Amino acid sequence: MSSRPLPRFLRILLLLYLAAGLFAIAVAALGEATFSGLFLVVVAMPWTLLLEPLQKMAGSDAHTFNLVFLSLGVAANATLIYLMGRL
Repeated sequence: MSSRPLPRFLRILLLLYLAAGLFAIAVAALGEATFSGLFLVVVAMPWTLLLEPLQKMAGSDAHTFNLVFLSLGVAANATLIYLMGRL
């Protein structure tokens, strides 16, 4: 099976998404304001919708748990963009 290159548009979209995701993670990790993680919540959608039930199951409301989970959401979205471009 031959490897098909990622179209230029999707490559640019993926890089822009990853840049926005990394920026959102940095703001959430380093920001001290109350709403510093809001951009990360939006960037990591729809995985943020899974966060509340998982938090209740884990019994955790820690900032680190949220940051790690939402970072995984950004990675999952970037992977999906890449895989859709390979179709």
